[in-house]
Parts: sequence; C-alpha cells; structure tokens
Amino acid sequence: MDLEQREVSIPTAREMVTIGAGILIDVRQGFELELEGHIPGAVHVPLFTFKHSLGKPLDPDEQEMLDAEEPDRKNAALFVMDLNKLYFAKERPCFLCLCNSGRRSLYAARLLGDLGYAHSYSVKGGWRDWRSPDFAAPEFLPAGAIGLREPAIPA
Repeated sequence: MDLEQREVSIPTAREMVTIGAGILIDVRQGFELELEGHIPGAVHVPLFTFKHSLGKPLDPDEQEMLDAEEPDRKNAALFVMDLNKLYFAKERPCFLCLCNSGRRSLYAARLLGDLGYAHSYSVKGGWRDWRSPDFAAPEFLPAGAIGLREPAIPA
C-alpha cells in the first residue's frame, strides 16, 4: 500500500473515533504528552516501545530512552495479543496512529499493516493539526475505550 494511502485527515479520524469505527493510538513519547497534552480516549504506545515490543531495531537514542534489554518472542506475543483485544473489542475498527506531525505515526501504521491490520492509518498532520482551531471539535471519550498494558520489558 502506498504511504499516502495510509493517511486519513483530522476530520475523518475524529468522526471514525466518535462513531466507534476507529481506535486512536498516540505514538508520541510520554514527555510529549506531558508538555503538549493528550487526547482523551487515545491509547498511548510510544513508537520506540512499539518497535521494541515487535523486535524491530532501535536507534541509539531510542535504546537509551527505553533503557531495556532486547525483547524476546514473549514480548511480541503479548503486544500482539493486546492489539487483538483492542481490535476485536470494537468489531475490527481501524487503527488510527497519531504523533506530533505525522511522520512517526506513518511508520506505526505501516508496522500495524505489516502485522495484518490492513486498516491502519496515520492521522495526517498529527497532534499539531489535531489541536489546531481549524479542526476544533468537542472532547470525546469513545464508549468502551480500553488501553494496552505496558509491554513486558525485562529488568
């Protein structure tokens, strides 16, 4: 699938989440949420944690921030099991990945697509556009929203 086909607009993403057809996955780092705010109802899984859980290579900065050993098959299995819980809790919704600008979320959407979640998209423009007055919308918390547990990271 072409990368541009992996993106949805802010209005489309908001509507999908509001009607229960999409689950928002925020792949920003924890400090970004603390500094810039979060979206109620979004599932928070930082991209480097996402990559680590799936056994993908981390760059040196990501490895230092995560400060964890290499993941094993159990980490990936638990992570995918949690994704499946989200996926099947809402009758197979779309996964809508969001970061600050849209670059990391595009990568996350591609990773989800590679795992078989064909309807995985990046929210074009990311958090910057989400909070823009041009795309203002009331706060929402999707009914029945559930989150991922922190991936098991060996001590």
